[in-house]
Amino acid sequence: MEWKRIAGMILLTLASAASCLAQAVSTPAGVSSRFIGIWKENESKRRLGSAPVLQFQMNAEGVLEELRGGPAPGTQAVHLDGKPYDAGAGNIVTWKQTGSGRFERQFVLRGEISSIRRIAISNGGNTLTEETERHLPDRTSLTTAVYSRTSDTGAGLVGSWTLKSLKSDKPEQIVLSGVGMNTLQYINSTGVTYTATLDNRPVPVTGPGVTLGSTIALLRQLDDYTIVSTLSRNGVVTGNGLITISPDAKVMTTTITSVGRGANNSPSIRVWEKQ
Repeated sequence: MEWKRIAGMILLTLASAASCLAQAVSTPAGVSSRFIGIWKENESKRRLGSAPVLQFQMNAEGVLEELRGGPAPGTQAVHLDGKPYDAGAGNIVTWKQTGSGRFERQFVLRGEISSIRRIAISNGGNTLTEETERHLPDRTSLTTAVYSRTSDTGAGLVGSWTLKSLKSDKPEQIVLSGVGMNTLQYINSTGVTYTATLDNRPVPVTGPGVTLGSTIALLRQLDDYTIVSTLSRNGVVTGNGLITISPDAKVMTTTITSVGRGANNSPSIRVWEKQ
C-alpha cells in the first residue's frame, strides 16, 4: 500500500541521516572547541620524564659552547667576557662569570631584555641550579631548575646535566585559539607561539629562548579529546606529543616523549586547568 511505501522511505531516510551523523562524530571536521581557551599549569602534577639534558662542551678550537636542541643539537658559543654576541633571529646574547661556579647569560631581543639566566654550581661540582628571569610586557617571571651532573668528566659548566626539578613563581599559562576549521594557534605566557593546521605539516615555533629551527606538526585529531603532534628541529624529530582534554573539558594534559640525545623514553607530562 502507498502509506507503507512512504513509511519505508521515511525510515530509510532516518537511517541514512543517523549513519552520516555517526561518521561526523567519529571523524571530526576541525579542531574541537574543547581545546579552545586559557589554560594554567598545575605544577604539582608535573612529571619531568625524558626532559632533555643540559650540555656544555669545549669545541676543537677550545671555545666553550652549549648544545641546544634535541638529537641534532645546534651549538651556541659561551664567551664569558661580558660582551654581546649575535645569536640569530634578532637575539643578542651576553655571558659573564659572576663568581666561583657562578655564571650569567642575558638575552636581548630587538633591543629589549627578554631573559636573564643565572647559573650556580654546587655540591662539589655535581649540582647545577639555573634561575631564569623572563621579562614580559606585563610582568616578570622566575623559573628555577635544578640539574645533577651525569657525565664522568668535566669541570665547571662542561659536562652533561639531567633535570631533577623545575618550578616557577608564576605558573605558565597558554592560550589556544581556533583560527580556522582545522587550525590551532598556541601562545604561552613566555611569548612562545605557533599556528598549526591538522595536516602533519611542520610550522615554526617562535619566541624568546626558542632554539632556531624548532617546529611542530599537528598530525591529526584522534577524536574530540586528543590531538597528536611531532616536535622537530631542522627536520630531525626531537619528540612526539599528545594533547588530551578531559571529558568535562576542564583539564588538559600535554604529554611529550623526547627522542635522541638525553632521551629515556619516559614521557614528560604537564597538567593544565581551564581558566
